[in-house]
Amino acid sequence: MKPLTAKLLLVDDVKANLLALEQLVEAPDRELIRANSGEEALEILLKEQDFAVILMDVQMPGLDGFDTVNLLKAKENCQFIPILFLTAFDKDGAMEVEAYSTGAVDYVMKPIQPQILTSKVDVFVDLYKSRQALALQNTALEKANIKLTREISLRERAEAQLRLADQAIQDTDESVIITDDDGIVQRVNPAFCLLSGFTSHELVDQKIISIASELNVEAEHALILATLHDQGNWIGELHGKKKDGTSYSIWAHISSVYNKKKTLTNYCAILSEVNDPKKTEMVLQKVMLRLEQAQHISHLGAWEWNRAEPDIYCSSELFHILGAAPDQILPSLSACQDFIHPEDRGKFSHIVATLEAGHASDSTLRLQLADGSERIVHEQTEVHCNAQGQILQLIGTVHDITEHTKLEESFMQAQKMEAVGALVGGIAHEFKQFGYIS
Repeated sequence: MKPLTAKLLLVDDVKANLLALEQLVEAPDRELIRANSGEEALEILLKEQDFAVILMDVQMPGLDGFDTVNLLKAKENCQFIPILFLTAFDKDGAMEVEAYSTGAVDYVMKPIQPQILTSKVDVFVDLYKSRQALALQNTALEKANIKLTREISLRERAEAQLRLADQAIQDTDESVIITDDDGIVQRVNPAFCLLSGFTSHELVDQKIISIASELNVEAEHALILATLHDQGNWIGELHGKKKDGTSYSIWAHISSVYNKKKTLTNYCAILSEVNDPKKTEMVLQKVMLRLEQAQHISHLGAWEWNRAEPDIYCSSELFHILGAAPDQILPSLSACQDFIHPEDRGKFSHIVATLEAGHASDSTLRLQLADGSERIVHEQTEVHCNAQGQILQLIGTVHDITEHTKLEESFMQAQKMEAVGALVGGIAHEFKQFGYIS
């Protein structure tokens, strides 16, 4: 902490006396301020009042020491500044009585005894520093108290939210499983116990893979983990066995949970039992129809390749962009080369090599359709791999940006023409100014 500095105000109309006072009371931790009259002292005290002590000469022309102090004490913020009077004339003690009656805390006769004066000033400075240190401590305590109160409030609010979330997990009809980052079950709610037939004690500390016992295909399990790592959540259908051995199907929404340091800490799975396959199929069909409509409006096609399935899945909008029949089968990425403009096929081969190396791609290509027309597309592809680096899934989008590109080119052409027009107009003006054009 920065050392405290004490300010002392020295008031005397005789310059030699001020110099003598300075020599007696100066110290590294003190700031001495001079005033050559009572009027000047009042002007100084109007601007600042943070003084450890005022050393005031009694007899001065104009406002004497007593008059100055009486005016000073009338100001609320100056009432408690210690004042030490100095005088050379007080034969009958009347001045000393008046000094104390005006509010002085001490009175020193001239000629001054250096040791007496310095001792008195030291006491006032020490008292001032103690008050300042106490004020700083009080300020620090107040800040700490405010911070502590805020932290308690935030903690109480967080605890209330946790209690509310806990109650919601307990009361919901949806099954909930929470695991650590290794997939070890930390908690299950009553709904999942009712679904599976297991008690929470039987499920906690078990691997989630052993609970969903029919999820035993390594590639599928690895794909779920890869999707969670890349996207933070996975949605799909899972199958498991109840305690009595019967099977069940569930629609799962699994999310990754991260702490403030963005470190994975848990997985949270919300599970809904699939009781009515027809109803589920109808819902999925409706969702797919809306997705196809959205893709058609935005001219955005999608495709997917899985290790478990040899052919590439393409959305209907992607077939439309490629100018291909919706039932056309694409057995591999290389088979897509027929749709690429001949001048961009080398670029396409590089994209395929990038994906096969396990890296995502993001590029613009030209297509050449069967009718000879051309389209410009922007493709983006993500690669999902297992822990050994094997590619499990490729997911990509193809956005038809032909019209957008043409609009940009038209806009740039218009800007160029406008710039040329301005340039020609400027040249014509220059020629006319110099008389080349009448």
